[in-house]
Amino acid sequence: MPGFLISNIKKISDLELKNVNQTECIIQKLENVDFVILRNTLKKFLEDKLFFQDEDHIIITEGILLNKKDLLKKNQVDDLCSLIKTYLKKGEGEFFKEFVGSFSGAVYLKKEKRWSVWTNQTGENTLFYYKKGNSFIIGSQLNYIFDALKLKKEKYTLNEEAIYSILTYGYMYDSQTYAKEINRLLGGEYLTISKEEFQIKKYFRLNHETYNLRNKTEDEIIELLDEKFRHAIQIEYDKDLEYGYEHLTDISGGLDSRMNFWVAFEMGYRNITMLHYSNGYSSDEKISKEIAQKTKSILMDRQLDDFRFLYDIDKIVEMNWGLTSFHFITGGQNMLENLNMHKFGVEHTGMIGDVVIGSFLSEPNEKIELAGLYSEKLKNKINLEHLKKFNDKELYMIQVRGLLGACGSIIIRRNYTEVFAPFLEPDFLQFCLSIPVELRANHSLYKKWIIKKYPNAAAIRWQKSESKLTDGKFKEMVNKVHYLGFKWLLQRIGLLKKPIESGMNPLDYWYRNSADLQKNWQEYFEKNIGNKVLSEEIRNDLKLMFYDGNTCEKGQALTVLSVVSKFF
Repeated sequence: MPGFLISNIKKISDLELKNVNQTECIIQKLENVDFVILRNTLKKFLEDKLFFQDEDHIIITEGILLNKKDLLKKNQVDDLCSLIKTYLKKGEGEFFKEFVGSFSGAVYLKKEKRWSVWTNQTGENTLFYYKKGNSFIIGSQLNYIFDALKLKKEKYTLNEEAIYSILTYGYMYDSQTYAKEINRLLGGEYLTISKEEFQIKKYFRLNHETYNLRNKTEDEIIELLDEKFRHAIQIEYDKDLEYGYEHLTDISGGLDSRMNFWVAFEMGYRNITMLHYSNGYSSDEKISKEIAQKTKSILMDRQLDDFRFLYDIDKIVEMNWGLTSFHFITGGQNMLENLNMHKFGVEHTGMIGDVVIGSFLSEPNEKIELAGLYSEKLKNKINLEHLKKFNDKELYMIQVRGLLGACGSIIIRRNYTEVFAPFLEPDFLQFCLSIPVELRANHSLYKKWIIKKYPNAAAIRWQKSESKLTDGKFKEMVNKVHYLGFKWLLQRIGLLKKPIESGMNPLDYWYRNSADLQKNWQEYFEKNIGNKVLSEEIRNDLKLMFYDGNTCEKGQALTVLSVVSKFF
């Protein structure tokens, strides 16, 4: 994920920032006697990306600001640099709390000799930091910091807790990385750095109390939800128009990507290319094609029957540094890699919509406990201290499974373009979390919103139920047998254990039926399991995951081995 690096370690002044998609990036350096300040950013949305200094300031911004035009108008300035200077002149230290989008940045006040470094409210525009004594390194990519430490000949140590996070959750459950000395700045956080301090502060928190909706009727809530969702869609798609780009949006058989596209289409946005990737002839593919046909829109379909992405272990880990299991991106990386991204703007996604308008919970006040794990084999080795940071299970699940897990693929996607989802827009996110869980649970309010406001979208089959949103439970069961076959029914009632080819990405089916993939993974595992950095306990646990685990668990083990091989 392209971006910037800041450090007060002069020994790394010759560092080269390395990106996967290097030919599409701009490489720059700010000359400064006190700091090493480097940038390697995508050549897209450059008016949103500052790399500037004058006699009073250093100002760096990365990513996209969806509400930039509104903020410029409100503050009566013409450009982003003038906007930030205006905030600083007013003494507004947390000015970035007004920003909306996938952004990060840094400001240095030269007279006060103080840095402020921030990431966006949901944290997918990543920043990592290293500190030892008075020395620090801050980088958008984890490999920037690894490379800087190697250039400085500074040792770093393997973090075994991070390994168990991947072997259970399948992703990092908090700010840790594979190196004990390097951490991630989480969503809504910023760093203040001066001679006296190096401190993490919070400017945004997820909560259920931003809006008081207890006295609102369900219909009133649906109207407000629709108004806020349309605003989130507008600022996303208008960002493309601001730069003259065509729109690019993901589509599948689920509701989230469908509503991202459908509402934009009903609002009048055109030149939308939809991206779909799934197992060939799956319900996801058929539903995506139906949506394209009904709206007469362009659909680019990538069938995953060659499951080539399952061979790309090191390639994917190079892009996300193993913060999520490599196979979670499925065909997304390969599709973006093969597109002409010069004409497209933001990749519009449906990230975590089902648990924002819907909920992770079935009922209010569920007990906080380990949840969202892709494997329970080694859950007894997870440090439970991170659960104490939350007093609410839904906020725990949104932060960990949602923002750090599901949104992890954004890190890979941002090697090709900027990425956002209307469900991540901070005001919309807080509004939905303010809706009582009993209304959101089991997709109840979600389905009512679509049926009431977008009946044509509701009339298209939903992959999860294989039925229209208005169909009853009995018809859903009949439709599942019709679309998925009797093997699905036999598996459902426990009479068939063998994996069947159903769903968007049938990992177990693919692995079971490919001797070549089995051989490839086996050879990769045996080649890397002997790494001397690994303790005997870790090696034994990796063997347990790989030899006794399902396909996902095998992938989790391979992700760990790839990271250790590459960075240690």
